Order: sequence, then structure tokens, then C-alpha cells
Amino acid sequence: MTSALKVPPQEDTRFFGHPIGLATLFGTELWERFSYYGMLAILVLYLAADESEGGLGLSATTAIGIFGVYSAMVYLLSVPGGWIADRILGPYRTVLIGACTIAVGHYVLAVPSPMSVWPGMVLVALGTGLLKPNISAMVGSLYDQDPDEGERRDAGFSLFYMGINIGAFAAPLICGLLAEKIGWHVGFGAAGIGMTAAVIIYLAAGRRTLGSVGRAVPNPETPAQLRRLALIGTAFLAVSAVVFIADYAAGRYRAEHLIWFLAAVTVATPIAYFFRSRRAPTLPNKFVLALLLIGISFLVMAVLANIATGGTKVLWIWLVTVVVVQTVGELLLSPTGLAASSHLAPKRIESQVLALWFLSSAVGDAIGSTTAPLQDSLGQVGYFVLIGGAAVILAGVIATQARRIHTLMGGIH
Repeated sequence: MTSALKVPPQEDTRFFGHPIGLATLFGTELWERFSYYGMLAILVLYLAADESEGGLGLSATTAIGIFGVYSAMVYLLSVPGGWIADRILGPYRTVLIGACTIAVGHYVLAVPSPMSVWPGMVLVALGTGLLKPNISAMVGSLYDQDPDEGERRDAGFSLFYMGINIGAFAAPLICGLLAEKIGWHVGFGAAGIGMTAAVIIYLAAGRRTLGSVGRAVPNPETPAQLRRLALIGTAFLAVSAVVFIADYAAGRYRAEHLIWFLAAVTVATPIAYFFRSRRAPTLPNKFVLALLLIGISFLVMAVLANIATGGTKVLWIWLVTVVVVQTVGELLLSPTGLAASSHLAPKRIESQVLALWFLSSAVGDAIGSTTAPLQDSLGQVGYFVLIGGAAVILAGVIATQARRIHTLMGGIH
């Protein structure tokens, strides 16, 4: 975050050898991810379910497209979320506002009405954009005064990421079961309860464990700048609303238009948002291995899909193995990349730099939403080969540049 922030003493090892503040952020993120993945687990099914079953009755292609672009926009909103923390509110308050907004969004989704889904999704996306980069920045700030902060920071982010995986694992089981046995909106409500737990942990435990971490505004805007930005933002929203209402009233609006527009914005944003970073010794090789594992797992899925096409049943252990391999690949990439981003980021704009890391997820989700229809033309086998082959090729490209990337980043273990 910033050198002005006071961090817990480096001797604090009360949470598995890490500062006790990590326990608060661990618990908050665990329940936030529970709420998010709980909602995502049933969102596509709800969108595509027939109206007689309580769903919205959208086509499967449209539902998948909305899902992919929505996931992308959630991470895209991390960019303004990081800016708000670094320039206006500070990370602590930004995370709190984001958490409360997410909880409200889930409870809106829990209202048994087709009209509740869109405002609920918007609120969850806005809240996640505020929370996601800044809670990660707060994790990084716990280690700013640690002489061994490189290795300890990496371990801390890995522990933090374990909370994400626990929440993501439990959410589909609980929210999905409730949605199936009782109703869609009960599943959404369970996600809201999970997010409420995150808010309670953050407020109750944060007072005792976080101290002043995240309280300061690293790079504040002047009042004149804030007024100008507010005017520009209001004008943009007003024009967008007028255009949308006019198109909708004229019958020119279609969900596919929104999908393609948001996907284009999501992919274009990181191209326009340039930043410079330094080096990290083993990071390129970890990324290469992660991409290889992901690519190989999809190629295995292609083989399994081909076997299943012939009418042969595939043993469940193969599917479990694929998931395990993909999880290992993700663990090689996500927590280490997040820790490196935290280490490399200038402290006065750390939240914004971490938002750029999450922006890569937005790009991936946007690409996924636009390539999902290829399953119809390529078939499952061809589709899995395409994804797996692309990952393996990309791993090879990074491998050829690993030494150069290593030199450019340098000093991170």
C-alpha cells in the first residue's frame, strides 16, 4: 500500500507463522469467495432454466455468454476499485464498502422475481471490483516491514489463496443443493448469508488484528480533481442510460449485443492501460509449468471426450485427476503471481497494480465467453484440443523468453 501505513510487527507469527491480521483477511476472503462461487454455480442454470422451473428461459448460448462476460466484468471493475482505494478511500474502507455492496446484491438476487437478477448481478460485480484488489493489497502490506518479506510474503499469499479454494469448494455444494432442493433464490440467499459472515469477520476481527493497515489513502486526489471526475462519471452514466433506453424502446436491443460490447471493452482495457514492472526469478518457470499442466489436462479431456463419444463410460477417477492437475497448475500461477504483483507494485498505487493482475482474469473470461459457441462447430474433442493446444503453445513461448523475463523482473524469490 504505502510506507505511511503502520503494519503489524514482523515478529507476529500467531497465524501459522504469519501476522494475525492474515487470519482476518483469510476468513473474509473465504466467505466472499463462498458467496461469489455459490452464485456462479447456479447462475447459468437459473438463466437457462425454463420459466416453468422458475428460471429466465434464456437459450443456453446466451446464458453462457452472459456468464462469461459477467465474470470478466467483475474483474474488470477491479481497475476502478483499485483507483478508488489508492486515491479516495483507502483500502480498508473500500473493502468494507465492497463487502456490504456484495451482500446487498446477493440478497437482491434472493428476491423471488425475474426482475431482481440484473440489479443483483450489478451490485455483486461492483462490490467485487471494490473488494478484490484491495484485500490482496492489504495482505501484501502485512509484510512491508519484514526483512524476509519475499519468501514470507509468498507463503502468506499461498495461505490466503487456500481460503479462496476452501470457499470455492464449499459454495457449489451448499448453494447448488439449496437451489435444487428448495429454489433458485434460496441458493442466492445462502450466498448472501456467506457474504454477511465475511462482513462480520472483517469488522469484528479487523479492529483487533489489522490495526491501521489499509486505513491511509496512499495517493489522495485533490477536491477539485474529485469534483471533475464526479462530473465526468455522471455525464457518462446519463448518456449510457439514454442510449440504452432508446434502443430498448425501439426494439433494437439484444442480449448478444451487450455480450460482445462488454467482451470487447474487457479485452481492450489492458491494452490501453500500460504499466512497467520489474523481475521475479522463478516466476516465469512457474508460469510455464502451470500452463503446461492446464494444457495437458485439456488434451486429456479431449481423449476422454473421444472415448465417451464411442459410447464407452469414462471412469470418474479420470475427471478427478483432471481437476487436481488443473488445481495444481492454478496454485503455481495465481498465488505466486499475486505475491509478485504486490512486491513489484509502487506502494502508492499498489491496489491499482493488483487490479491489473485481476484484469487478466477478466480478459480470460471475456475470451471464454466469445469462444464457448465453438463447441457447437468443433465438437467437444476439437474444443478441448483447441484450448489445450493454445495453453501448451503459450507455455512454449514463455519458456523461450523465461531468461529475459527473469532478468527484467529480478530479486523476487
